[in-house]
Amino acid sequence: MQRDRNGRRALLRALPNDCLLQGQLHPNIKERLERIRQIPHMGVGTLLGVERDESGAAWLVWDLIDGKPLVDVASDPARSMCDVASLVRELTLEVESFHSLGLVHGALGADSVMVDREGKIRLTDVSPLLHHDPAVDGAAVRAMLREIVERRDARESGLDQIVVRAEDEQWPLRTLRMNLASLLESPDGAIEPAAAPRAARRVRVGALLAASIIAITGIVVAVVLYSRVQNAMPKPLTPPVLK
Repeated sequence: MQRDRNGRRALLRALPNDCLLQGQLHPNIKERLERIRQIPHMGVGTLLGVERDESGAAWLVWDLIDGKPLVDVASDPARSMCDVASLVRELTLEVESFHSLGLVHGALGADSVMVDREGKIRLTDVSPLLHHDPAVDGAAVRAMLREIVERRDARESGLDQIVVRAEDEQWPLRTLRMNLASLLESPDGAIEPAAAPRAARRVRVGALLAASIIAITGIVVAVVLYSRVQNAMPKPLTPPVLK
């Protein structure tokens, strides 16, 4: 925790030099920060402004969220896997809502996704850089989910099966959210066979490929044998031509 020059509890983040133009905020960066500051979204922390210290360095001043990082909360072994899946699903909803405003966070991670005292997901420390591709946030959410699974040593769990597919197929947030919802609705925490672990899916694909090769080989052999049989048969006699 830090305090700004007005004594408020705040999260201070250094503004990258790339955001400055001749010592002032670049116009595009200024516009982005204004949009973030005025965002009508309760799930995103408040950007209080930009301040300079005595050395002239510029800092982003974020309202401090009273809570804990999602990765730490979800990694607690005392918390059920259903609770973890529910929190990650809420995260996808918050990020999707952020995207619906035409903004991309660009810096999702352990320090910028918090669980407040009411158990709600809050986003903070939005990147000031001009991110436009929502896939950046999707990749960050998948990485966080992978870290949670590994911290909990939850391999081969329903949540692990989901993150394996999400990583392999580069799921967008909507697909990830829908699969998490299906997991939560499952009475035994299982997911459909289509979301089987990577190794099992590879074995299944390999078996199908082998069966296809065998079938094709059989057809080729049959054609060759048929051709040889036809060539070995005696030719029919040509009737004489009567003159």
